[in-house]
Amino acid sequence: MSRRIQENIVAGLILLLFVAVLIETRNYGARASMVPNIIAGIGIVLMTAQIILQNLRSEASMQVDLMELISRRATGDEEGLPEHLRTDLAEAKQKQFVAAGQSRGPRPGSFARELLALVVVACAIGLFFLIGPIPTMFVFTFGYLTITGHFGAIRAFALSAIFTLCVYGLFYVWLRIDMKQGLFDLGFGLW
Repeated sequence: MSRRIQENIVAGLILLLFVAVLIETRNYGARASMVPNIIAGIGIVLMTAQIILQNLRSEASMQVDLMELISRRATGDEEGLPEHLRTDLAEAKQKQFVAAGQSRGPRPGSFARELLALVVVACAIGLFFLIGPIPTMFVFTFGYLTITGHFGAIRAFALSAIFTLCVYGLFYVWLRIDMKQGLFDLGFGLW
C-alpha cells in the first residue's frame, strides 16, 4: 500500500468522524448542538482541503524517508541528501547560526525562562479578573505581538482588534455565551 493511499485512508476516517459528529448532533437541542456543529463543520472543511492538497502534490515530493533525513541531519552526512533538502538544511543552519549570535533573554529550558512564562500566565489571569475576557484578549495579544517583535505596533493593533472581534463574534454574538465582567467594567456597552 502506497503512502498516498495510507494518507487518504487516515484523512478519510477523520473526515467520516466529523461527518458522524455532525449527523449525531442533529438530535441535540439548538443550543447544545452549536459548538459541536461549528467544530465538525470546520473539521470537515479542513479535512476536505487536506485530502485535496495531498492528492494534488507530485509523487516525487512524497519520497522522503524521515528516519534517513533525521539521521543524516544528526550525523552531518549531507552528501546523500537530495539537492533541495541540502539547500533547505544549509539555510536552516545559517538562520540558526545568526539567531544564536543575536539571542537575547534567557536560554530555552532555563529556570528564568520558565519563571517568565509563569509571570505571563499570571498577568493574563489577573487581567481576566480585572478587566474581563474580551479586553484581556486584546491587551494580551497586542502585548505579545509587540514585545516578541513579530509585528510593529500598528500591525499588532490591527491583528489584535481582528482576533478580539472574531472571539467576540463567536462567543458572545453567535453562541450567546455571557461574558462575565471583571472588577472594572470595560464592556464599553457591548455586553
